[in-house]
Amino acid sequence: MGIATDRLQRHVADLSYEFYDLPRFEPLEAYDDARDTFVDRLSGVDGVVSVYESGDGPGVPGISDVDMVVVVEDDYDDPERLRERIEAAKVDEYFFFHGPDVVPESTFSDYYSVLPVPKDMHLHYGADLEYEKNESAHNRLAYLIDSFNDTYPREFLEFLFFPGVLLSDRQYDIAANDMIDLFVPRLIADRLPVHVETRLAIHRLNSLRNDMALFCETADVSSDVLTQFDESITDLRSRWFDEPTNRQETLLLDRLADAVTACFEFADLVREYVATEGIAPSTESETTENVNVYVNSYHDDWSADAGERVTVDRFRYGRIKSLCLPNEFRVNMLSRRDDPRVPAAYADAVERRDETAKERMQALSTYRFHPLRDTYMSLVERLNRAKAWYVL
Repeated sequence: MGIATDRLQRHVADLSYEFYDLPRFEPLEAYDDARDTFVDRLSGVDGVVSVYESGDGPGVPGISDVDMVVVVEDDYDDPERLRERIEAAKVDEYFFFHGPDVVPESTFSDYYSVLPVPKDMHLHYGADLEYEKNESAHNRLAYLIDSFNDTYPREFLEFLFFPGVLLSDRQYDIAANDMIDLFVPRLIADRLPVHVETRLAIHRLNSLRNDMALFCETADVSSDVLTQFDESITDLRSRWFDEPTNRQETLLLDRLADAVTACFEFADLVREYVATEGIAPSTESETTENVNVYVNSYHDDWSADAGERVTVDRFRYGRIKSLCLPNEFRVNMLSRRDDPRVPAAYADAVERRDETAKERMQALSTYRFHPLRDTYMSLVERLNRAKAWYVL
Protein backbone atom coordinates (compact mmCIF):
# COMPACT_ATOMS: atom_id res chain seq x y z
CA MET A 1 0.00 0.00 0.00
CA GLY A 2 1.54 3.29 -1.12
CA ILE A 3 1.49 6.72 0.47
CA ALA A 4 0.69 8.86 -2.58
CA THR A 5 -2.80 10.32 -2.88
CA ASP A 6 -5.12 8.99 -5.58
CA ARG A 7 -5.09 12.42 -7.22
CA LEU A 8 -1.32 12.36 -7.56
CA GLN A 9 -1.29 8.79 -8.86
CA ARG A 10 -3.77 9.74 -11.60
CA HIS A 11 -1.48 12.53 -12.77
CA VAL A 12 1.47 10.13 -12.95
CA ALA A 13 -0.61 7.61 -14.92
CA ASP A 14 -1.34 10.29 -17.56
CA LEU A 15 2.31 10.74 -18.50
CA SER A 16 4.93 8.61 -20.25
CA TYR A 17 8.37 8.05 -18.76
CA GLU A 18 11.81 7.05 -19.97
CA PHE A 19 14.61 6.14 -17.56
CA TYR A 20 18.32 6.77 -17.90
CA ASP A 21 21.49 6.62 -15.81
CA LEU A 22 20.39 3.38 -14.17
CA PRO A 23 22.52 2.13 -11.27
CA ARG A 24 25.13 -0.45 -12.15
CA PHE A 25 26.27 -2.94 -9.57
CA GLU A 26 29.79 -2.41 -8.24
CA PRO A 27 31.44 -4.53 -5.52
CA LEU A 28 32.78 -2.91 -2.38
CA GLU A 29 36.32 -3.59 -3.60
CA ALA A 30 35.72 -1.25 -6.55
CA TYR A 31 34.70 1.52 -4.16
CA ASP A 32 37.82 0.91 -2.07
CA ASP A 33 40.02 1.13 -5.17
CA ALA A 34 38.33 4.35 -6.33
CA ARG A 35 38.70 5.93 -2.89
CA ASP A 36 42.34 4.87 -2.54
CA THR A 37 43.22 6.19 -5.98
CA PHE A 38 41.48 9.48 -5.26
CA VAL A 39 43.41 9.93 -2.03
CA ASP A 40 46.73 8.89 -3.58
CA ARG A 41 46.34 11.37 -6.45
CA LEU A 42 45.68 14.25 -4.06
CA SER A 43 48.36 13.34 -1.52
CA GLY A 44 51.08 15.96 -1.59
CA VAL A 45 49.21 18.22 -4.02
CA ASP A 46 49.95 21.86 -3.29
CA GLY A 47 46.87 23.55 -1.82
CA VAL A 48 45.27 20.38 -0.45
CA VAL A 49 45.20 20.45 3.36
CA SER A 50 43.26 17.24 4.07
CA VAL A 51 41.09 14.60 2.44
CA TYR A 52 38.21 13.22 4.50
CA GLU A 53 35.38 10.79 3.94
CA SER A 54 31.97 11.56 5.41
CA GLY A 55 30.28 8.46 6.79
CA ASP A 56 31.22 4.82 6.67
CA GLY A 57 31.30 4.14 2.95
CA PRO A 58 28.63 2.98 0.50
CA GLY A 59 25.43 1.74 2.13
CA VAL A 60 24.23 -0.09 -0.98
CA PRO A 61 27.00 -0.98 -3.47
CA GLY A 62 26.02 0.07 -6.98
CA ILE A 63 23.61 2.74 -5.78
CA SER A 64 25.60 4.62 -3.14
CA ASP A 65 28.75 6.64 -3.70
CA VAL A 66 31.70 7.69 -1.56
CA ASP A 67 31.27 11.09 0.09
CA MET A 68 34.72 12.65 -0.05
CA VAL A 69 35.53 16.08 1.38
CA VAL A 70 38.64 17.90 0.18
CA VAL A 71 39.86 20.65 2.50
CA VAL A 72 41.84 23.31 0.64
CA GLU A 73 43.97 26.25 1.72
CA ASP A 74 42.16 29.55 2.16
CA ASP A 75 42.75 31.93 -0.77
CA TYR A 76 44.97 29.47 -2.64
CA ASP A 77 46.82 31.36 -5.39
CA ASP A 78 46.21 28.93 -8.29
CA PRO A 79 42.63 27.67 -7.93
CA GLU A 80 42.29 26.59 -11.57
CA ARG A 81 45.24 24.23 -11.28
CA LEU A 82 43.89 22.80 -8.02
CA ARG A 83 40.46 22.41 -9.57
CA GLU A 84 41.99 20.32 -12.38
CA ARG A 85 43.91 18.14 -9.92
CA ILE A 86 40.78 17.43 -7.84
CA GLU A 87 38.79 16.54 -10.95
CA ALA A 88 41.58 14.33 -12.30
CA ALA A 89 41.80 12.44 -9.00
CA LYS A 90 38.50 10.69 -9.74
CA VAL A 91 39.19 7.36 -11.40
CA ASP A 92 35.52 6.97 -12.35
CA GLU A 93 32.79 9.61 -11.94
CA TYR A 94 30.35 6.88 -10.94
CA PHE A 95 31.87 6.49 -7.49
CA PHE A 96 31.79 10.23 -6.75
CA PHE A 97 28.18 11.02 -7.47
CA HIS A 98 28.04 13.81 -4.88
CA GLY A 99 31.23 15.56 -5.62
CA PRO A 100 33.64 15.57 -3.94
CA ASP A 101 32.75 18.43 -1.64
CA VAL A 102 35.42 21.13 -1.43
CA VAL A 103 35.72 23.20 1.75
CA PRO A 104 38.18 25.97 2.74
CA GLU A 105 40.24 25.17 5.82
CA SER A 106 38.71 28.04 7.81
CA THR A 107 35.19 26.72 7.09
CA PHE A 108 35.77 23.05 7.83
CA SER A 109 35.32 23.33 11.60
CA ASP A 110 31.75 24.55 11.05
CA TYR A 111 30.93 22.23 8.13
CA TYR A 112 27.98 20.58 9.87
CA SER A 113 26.20 23.91 10.26
CA VAL A 114 25.42 23.56 6.55
CA LEU A 115 24.85 19.81 6.40
CA PRO A 116 23.79 18.75 9.90
CA VAL A 117 23.84 15.02 9.23
CA PRO A 118 25.35 13.16 12.19
CA LYS A 119 28.11 11.33 10.32
CA ASP A 120 31.70 10.96 11.42
CA MET A 121 34.55 12.33 9.32
CA HIS A 122 37.30 9.83 8.53
CA LEU A 123 40.70 11.30 7.71
CA HIS A 124 42.46 9.71 4.73
CA TYR A 125 45.23 12.25 4.11
CA GLY A 126 46.73 15.40 5.57
CA ALA A 127 46.12 17.49 8.67
CA ASP A 128 43.76 16.13 11.30
CA LEU A 129 41.52 19.17 11.71
CA GLU A 130 39.01 19.87 14.44
CA TYR A 131 35.35 20.16 13.54
CA GLU A 132 32.16 20.62 15.46
CA LYS A 133 29.36 18.12 14.99
CA ASN A 134 26.70 20.81 15.22
CA GLU A 135 23.68 18.92 16.53
CA SER A 136 21.69 21.82 17.95
CA ALA A 137 17.95 21.67 17.35
CA HIS A 138 17.92 25.21 15.96
CA ASN A 139 20.62 24.43 13.40
CA ARG A 140 18.80 21.30 12.26
CA LEU A 141 15.49 23.14 11.97
CA ALA A 142 17.08 25.99 10.00
CA TYR A 143 18.48 23.38 7.60
CA LEU A 144 15.14 21.56 7.27
CA ILE A 145 13.11 24.72 6.67
CA ASP A 146 15.59 25.86 4.02
CA SER A 147 15.22 22.41 2.46
CA PHE A 148 11.45 22.77 2.25
CA ASN A 149 11.68 26.25 0.76
CA ASP A 150 14.30 25.25 -1.82
CA THR A 151 14.07 21.51 -2.40
CA TYR A 152 11.24 19.41 -0.91
CA PRO A 153 8.95 18.40 -2.55
CA ARG A 154 9.92 20.44 -5.61
CA GLU A 155 12.56 18.05 -6.87
CA PHE A 156 10.26 15.02 -6.73
CA LEU A 157 7.59 16.88 -8.68
CA GLU A 158 10.24 17.79 -11.25
CA PHE A 159 11.17 14.12 -11.60
CA LEU A 160 7.50 13.23 -12.14
CA PHE A 161 6.07 16.07 -14.21
CA PHE A 162 8.65 17.93 -16.27
CA PRO A 163 9.63 16.38 -19.62
CA GLY A 164 12.89 17.03 -21.35
CA VAL A 165 15.46 15.90 -23.87
CA LEU A 166 18.63 13.88 -23.62
CA LEU A 167 21.67 15.36 -25.36
CA SER A 168 25.28 14.30 -25.51
CA ASP A 169 26.41 16.53 -22.64
CA ARG A 170 24.83 16.88 -19.20
CA GLN A 171 25.34 20.65 -19.17
CA TYR A 172 23.47 20.94 -22.49
CA ASP A 173 20.74 18.69 -21.05
CA ILE A 174 20.24 21.03 -18.11
CA ALA A 175 20.07 24.15 -20.29
CA ALA A 176 17.75 22.60 -22.88
CA ASN A 177 15.40 21.20 -20.25
CA ASP A 178 15.27 24.50 -18.39
CA MET A 179 14.14 26.18 -21.60
CA ILE A 180 11.48 23.51 -22.15
CA ASP A 181 10.26 23.99 -18.58
CA LEU A 182 10.06 27.74 -19.03
CA PHE A 183 8.66 28.18 -22.51
CA VAL A 184 6.93 25.02 -23.80
CA PRO A 185 3.17 25.06 -23.07
CA ARG A 186 1.52 22.15 -21.33
CA LEU A 187 -0.36 20.84 -24.39
CA ILE A 188 2.97 20.27 -26.13
CA ALA A 189 4.94 19.27 -23.03
CA ASP A 190 2.47 16.50 -22.21
CA ARG A 191 3.31 14.84 -25.53
CA LEU A 192 6.96 14.56 -24.54
CA PRO A 193 8.29 11.77 -22.33
CA VAL A 194 9.51 12.60 -18.84
CA HIS A 195 13.13 11.50 -18.60
CA VAL A 196 13.90 10.24 -15.10
CA GLU A 197 17.53 10.35 -14.01
CA THR A 198 17.25 7.10 -12.12
CA ARG A 199 20.24 6.98 -9.83
CA LEU A 200 19.84 10.64 -8.88
CA ALA A 201 16.17 10.02 -8.05
CA ILE A 202 17.09 7.14 -5.74
CA HIS A 203 19.75 9.29 -4.06
CA ARG A 204 17.31 12.10 -3.43
CA LEU A 205 14.68 9.73 -2.03
CA ASN A 206 17.28 8.46 0.41
CA SER A 207 18.24 12.03 1.36
CA LEU A 208 14.62 12.83 2.15
CA ARG A 209 14.37 9.70 4.27
CA ASN A 210 17.49 10.74 6.20
CA ASP A 211 16.14 14.25 6.78
CA MET A 212 12.89 12.81 8.11
CA ALA A 213 14.86 10.69 10.57
CA LEU A 214 16.90 13.76 11.56
CA PHE A 215 13.72 15.67 12.38
CA CYS A 216 12.08 12.82 14.30
CA GLU A 217 15.22 12.51 16.43
CA THR A 218 15.38 16.28 17.00
CA ALA A 219 11.71 16.77 17.84
CA ASP A 220 11.25 13.38 19.52
CA VAL A 221 8.20 12.60 17.38
CA SER A 222 7.06 9.65 15.31
CA SER A 223 4.79 9.32 12.30
CA ASP A 224 3.25 6.29 10.62
CA VAL A 225 3.63 7.95 7.21
CA LEU A 226 7.30 8.76 7.75
CA THR A 227 7.98 5.26 9.08
CA GLN A 228 6.25 3.71 6.07
CA PHE A 229 8.24 5.91 3.71
CA ASP A 230 11.50 5.00 5.46
CA GLU A 231 10.74 1.29 5.09
CA SER A 232 9.78 1.68 1.44
CA ILE A 233 13.08 3.38 0.56
CA THR A 234 15.06 0.71 2.39
CA ASP A 235 13.12 -1.88 0.38
CA LEU A 236 13.68 -0.07 -2.93
CA ARG A 237 17.43 0.17 -2.44
CA SER A 238 17.94 -3.34 -1.09
CA ARG A 239 16.03 -5.14 -3.86
CA TRP A 240 16.91 -2.91 -6.80
CA PHE A 241 19.37 -5.27 -8.51
CA ASP A 242 17.08 -8.27 -7.95
CA GLU A 243 14.22 -6.80 -9.99
CA PRO A 244 13.69 -6.77 -13.79
CA THR A 245 13.94 -3.36 -15.45
CA ASN A 246 10.21 -2.80 -15.84
CA ARG A 247 9.64 -3.56 -12.18
CA GLN A 248 12.46 -1.20 -11.18
CA GLU A 249 10.81 1.59 -13.13
CA THR A 250 7.40 0.97 -11.56
CA LEU A 251 8.86 0.88 -8.06
CA LEU A 252 10.75 4.12 -8.61
CA LEU A 253 7.70 5.99 -9.91
CA ASP A 254 5.66 4.74 -6.97
CA ARG A 255 8.28 5.91 -4.49
CA LEU A 256 8.62 9.32 -6.18
CA ALA A 257 4.86 9.82 -5.93
CA ASP A 258 4.97 8.64 -2.31
CA ALA A 259 7.72 11.19 -1.63
CA VAL A 260 5.49 14.09 -2.69
CA THR A 261 2.65 13.16 -0.34
CA ALA A 262 5.10 12.24 2.43
CA CYS A 263 6.78 15.65 2.06
CA PHE A 264 3.56 17.45 2.86
CA GLU A 265 2.92 15.22 5.87
CA PHE A 266 6.51 15.92 6.92
CA ALA A 267 5.96 19.65 6.44
CA ASP A 268 2.91 19.50 8.68
CA LEU A 269 4.94 17.89 11.46
CA VAL A 270 7.69 20.51 11.17
CA ARG A 271 5.08 23.31 11.07
CA GLU A 272 3.47 22.07 14.28
CA TYR A 273 6.84 21.74 16.00
CA VAL A 274 8.20 25.20 15.19
CA ALA A 275 4.86 26.76 16.13
CA THR A 276 4.69 24.88 19.43
CA GLU A 277 8.30 25.77 20.26
CA GLY A 278 7.62 29.45 19.60
CA ILE A 279 10.24 29.63 16.85
CA ALA A 280 8.00 30.89 14.04
CA PRO A 281 6.23 34.21 14.68
CA SER A 282 2.71 34.84 13.42
CA THR A 283 2.68 36.58 10.02
CA GLU A 284 0.25 37.73 7.35
CA SER A 285 -2.52 35.33 6.35
CA GLU A 286 -1.08 34.89 2.85
CA THR A 287 2.02 36.09 1.04
CA THR A 288 4.30 35.24 -1.87
CA GLU A 289 8.08 35.12 -1.57
CA ASN A 290 11.05 34.82 -3.91
CA VAL A 291 13.14 31.84 -2.79
CA ASN A 292 16.39 31.51 -4.71
CA VAL A 293 15.35 30.78 -8.31
CA TYR A 294 11.67 30.11 -7.53
CA VAL A 295 8.55 31.72 -6.07
CA ASN A 296 6.51 30.11 -3.27
CA SER A 297 3.28 31.10 -1.57
CA TYR A 298 2.83 30.92 2.21
CA HIS A 299 -0.47 30.54 4.02
CA ASP A 300 -1.77 30.71 7.57
CA ASP A 301 -4.79 28.48 6.90
CA TRP A 302 -2.67 25.62 5.53
CA SER A 303 -3.03 21.85 5.57
CA ALA A 304 -0.97 19.04 4.08
CA ASP A 305 -3.79 18.03 1.73
CA ALA A 306 -4.41 21.58 0.47
CA GLY A 307 -0.69 22.24 0.15
CA GLU A 308 -0.23 19.16 -2.02
CA ARG A 309 -3.31 19.86 -4.14
CA VAL A 310 -2.38 23.48 -4.89
CA THR A 311 1.28 22.67 -5.52
CA VAL A 312 0.56 19.75 -7.84
CA ASP A 313 -1.91 21.87 -9.83
CA ARG A 314 0.76 24.55 -10.27
CA PHE A 315 3.28 22.02 -11.55
CA ARG A 316 0.85 20.18 -13.83
CA TYR A 317 -1.39 22.93 -15.18
CA GLY A 318 0.58 26.13 -14.70
CA ARG A 319 3.97 24.47 -15.34
CA ILE A 320 5.55 26.57 -12.60
CA LYS A 321 7.77 25.16 -9.87
CA SER A 322 6.00 26.99 -7.07
CA LEU A 323 5.21 25.45 -3.68
CA CYS A 324 2.26 26.12 -1.38
CA LEU A 325 3.73 26.08 2.13
CA PRO A 326 2.71 27.04 5.68
CA ASN A 327 3.46 30.55 6.93
CA GLU A 328 5.72 29.11 9.61
CA PHE A 329 8.25 28.26 6.87
CA ARG A 330 8.95 31.97 6.33
CA VAL A 331 10.86 32.08 9.62
CA ASN A 332 14.30 31.77 8.00
CA MET A 333 13.49 34.60 5.59
CA LEU A 334 12.21 36.76 8.44
CA SER A 335 15.36 36.01 10.39
CA ARG A 336 17.50 37.14 7.45
CA ARG A 337 15.57 40.41 7.47
CA ASP A 338 16.37 40.89 11.16
CA ASP A 339 12.72 40.56 12.16
CA PRO A 340 12.73 41.07 15.96
CA ARG A 341 9.96 38.51 16.42
CA VAL A 342 12.32 35.65 15.54
CA PRO A 343 13.91 34.26 18.74
CA ALA A 344 17.52 35.38 19.07
CA ALA A 345 18.91 31.86 19.49
CA TYR A 346 17.23 30.69 16.31
CA ALA A 347 18.32 33.81 14.40
CA ASP A 348 21.91 33.14 15.49
CA ALA A 349 21.67 29.58 14.13
CA VAL A 350 20.38 30.85 10.77
CA GLU A 351 23.15 33.47 10.57
CA ARG A 352 25.86 30.94 11.40
CA ARG A 353 24.49 28.51 8.85
CA ASP A 354 24.34 31.23 6.18
CA GLU A 355 27.92 32.33 6.76
CA THR A 356 29.26 28.78 6.43
CA ALA A 357 27.02 28.01 3.45
CA LYS A 358 28.27 31.11 1.63
CA GLU A 359 31.92 30.13 2.15
CA ARG A 360 31.24 26.56 1.07
CA MET A 361 29.40 27.71 -2.07
CA GLN A 362 32.25 30.04 -2.97
CA ALA A 363 34.66 27.11 -2.72
CA LEU A 364 32.42 24.90 -4.85
CA SER A 365 32.12 27.66 -7.46
CA THR A 366 35.91 27.90 -7.55
CA TYR A 367 36.82 24.23 -7.47
CA ARG A 368 33.85 22.27 -8.84
CA PHE A 369 31.12 24.16 -10.68
CA HIS A 370 31.26 25.36 -14.27
CA PRO A 371 32.70 28.91 -14.50
CA LEU A 372 29.48 30.21 -16.08
CA ARG A 373 27.18 28.54 -13.57
CA ASP A 374 26.48 31.63 -11.48
CA THR A 375 25.64 33.74 -14.54
CA TYR A 376 23.38 31.02 -15.91
CA MET A 377 21.59 30.50 -12.59
CA SER A 378 20.96 34.24 -12.32
CA LEU A 379 19.29 34.22 -15.75
CA VAL A 380 17.16 31.16 -14.95
CA GLU A 381 16.18 32.75 -11.64
CA ARG A 382 14.83 35.86 -13.37
CA LEU A 383 12.91 33.82 -15.94
CA ASN A 384 11.42 31.47 -13.34
CA ARG A 385 10.32 34.34 -11.15
CA ALA A 386 8.78 36.24 -14.07
CA LYS A 387 6.80 33.18 -15.16
CA ALA A 388 5.65 32.38 -11.62
CA TRP A 389 4.54 35.93 -10.88
CA TYR A 390 2.64 35.99 -14.19
CA VAL A 391 0.88 32.66 -13.57
CA LEU A 392 0.17 33.30 -9.88
